[in-house]
Amino acid sequence: AGLALVGLPPFSMFLSEFMVVSALATQSFASDTLHLGRFLTIIIAHDVRSLAIVTVLLVFAAALFGGFTYRLASMVWGTVPDGVRRGEQWDVGHIPLLVTVGAIVGLGLAIPEPVKRLMGRAVAILMVR
Repeated sequence: AGLALVGLPPFSMFLSEFMVVSALATQSFASDTLHLGRFLTIIIAHDVRSLAIVTVLLVFAAALFGGFTYRLASMVWGTVPDGVRRGEQWDVGHIPLLVTVGAIVGLGLAIPEPVKRLMGRAVAILMVR
């Protein structure tokens, strides 16, 4: 579950990040001007604006990925604090965990067609506004 939170492939988080980056790269903007206060207006070329937005998104995604991976690695491979018992007995209470992990892996490998259509409709609604 930690790898899915980080956004590694084949999990669905990676697919959604990839879709956002590709949509931003092809986005057309209503205006190529950036107004900073009352007296400063900057005109930005269309290609540079798309590249800048995608670059900022990827830098923040890489920083978040690194932070999550660092914390995840310290939880998994770090030293055990004193007084904490190692190991845990598997019982019926772990079945929901296994079902959730299976659903995450399954949805990361293939998005069902109804969910894909629903996401397409949501994107169409957002693009109209």
